[in-house]
Amino acid sequence: MSQAQVVRAVQDTTEFNLSHLSATEGLGYGTGNNPHGLLMHSLLDILPSP
Repeated sequence: MSQAQVVRAVQDTTEFNLSHLSATEGLGYGTGNNPHGLLMHSLLDILPSP
């Protein structure tokens, strides 16, 4: 029977505030009802070395 591996999942949420680019269109809302921004949710899986 094989052993189960431990996988570490590291996550982060980053906000991009692009309010200084007023001519930019088509972006979503960041926090605080900022109409020129977006949120990025990233996940990194880390496996142990053999």
